Amino acid sequence: HATMGPGCAVADVRPGGRATIWCGAQKPHALRAGIADLLGLAPARVRVIFVEDAGSYGRGGFDDAAADAALLSRALGKPVRVQWMRHDMTQWGPKAPAIVARARGALRDGTVAALDLTLRAFNGGEISSHPDNAGNFLAGQITGRPNIPRTEYAAYGKNSPAYAIPALRAVAELVAPLAPAISPLRTTHMRDPEGPGTTFVVESFVDELAHAAGADPLAFRLRHLTDPRHLAVLHAVAKASDWDRPIDAAGRGRGVAFATRGESRGATVVATVAEVVVDTATGAVRVVRLTCAHDCGLIVNPRSLRGTVEANLMQSLSRALFEEVRFDAGTVTSRDWETYPVLRAPDVPDRVDVVLLDHPDAPPQGAGEPASRPTAAAVANAIFAATGARVRTAPLHPRHVLAALAQASAARPG
Repeated sequence: HATMGPGCAVADVRPGGRATIWCGAQKPHALRAGIADLLGLAPARVRVIFVEDAGSYGRGGFDDAAADAALLSRALGKPVRVQWMRHDMTQWGPKAPAIVARARGALRDGTVAALDLTLRAFNGGEISSHPDNAGNFLAGQITGRPNIPRTEYAAYGKNSPAYAIPALRAVAELVAPLAPAISPLRTTHMRDPEGPGTTFVVESFVDELAHAAGADPLAFRLRHLTDPRHLAVLHAVAKASDWDRPIDAAGRGRGVAFATRGESRGATVVATVAEVVVDTATGAVRVVRLTCAHDCGLIVNPRSLRGTVEANLMQSLSRALFEEVRFDAGTVTSRDWETYPVLRAPDVPDRVDVVLLDHPDAPPQGAGEPASRPTAAAVANAIFAATGARVRTAPLHPRHVLAALAQASAARPG
């Protein structure tokens, strides 16, 4: 969604039944199958030539631009170039699904005795992340081809937190689309499907439980983990972030969040500490420092891994603070970089530290997405540490911060 470069494609559909497509498709082989289905051709008669384009972290508008170009080229009998504009991309491109969650917990002797998590979300695969059939193109839907959804988001949402909790229930409920086949507001993958949203819920609530128990948030997490690598990551981020150094300045605080990705013992493990300054008059949040400890098993290329983790931190910080698709009664009102703002150079933290934990005896695990998970929760928990206000809605926009500040003020006695 909202890639730096809007979708563009050139199509040359010949009267003899051959098609050539040039575009920056993330999955060219799937696009080939989808264009063949759209045009009624055998896949062997469709050639997709990849052209370098903006990065895509889910499913961008490149595939839709290719479908538009293919239909127009067939109608005109000559090559056609389709260039989506910025407003096309942000309004019509696929979106990540909305998520609502409920969390309940019980404490006994300073530890979590029970945790109940329920995640409700629109289908994260209302269109497939693979553009391999005609109905999953916007042009295909407009011309009457049915979309083929997937229900994978429900499965993603059942990922349980790694904490050792005696009574743990984690479920996901899929909310049926209001207009499954005709709505152009299509949901699909966005980088690390469900990860940042689910982690925001879990880690914000674990922080609330720590506060209720009167415990240090990082020590509270350590209390509920048993895997040595999980413990090592939290200890590493505590040391690198100067966690034990008190922060005395008003409106300044530090927060932590922890996440894993994968089911096996060798899964990627991440912990992030955010240090923030909050303007309580405006609700503006400035992240001044980010520290991330990252364990993905054997490190093959340290320099590349560090760059990947840093990029994850910046993109997830952008999503945590700014990125929000807004609507009115008739359309998407997020059209450009003003109405859909992203992280800019002045918003980058003054200091970003990445600690890589290498395990030569373990197989290498994924690093492309796990560091995206803890960022929003770490920032939200830092806001609480700075102000005593718990922001339960992302992005952590000033209006949400001001609402949380007002709620916290109203709840104080006297």
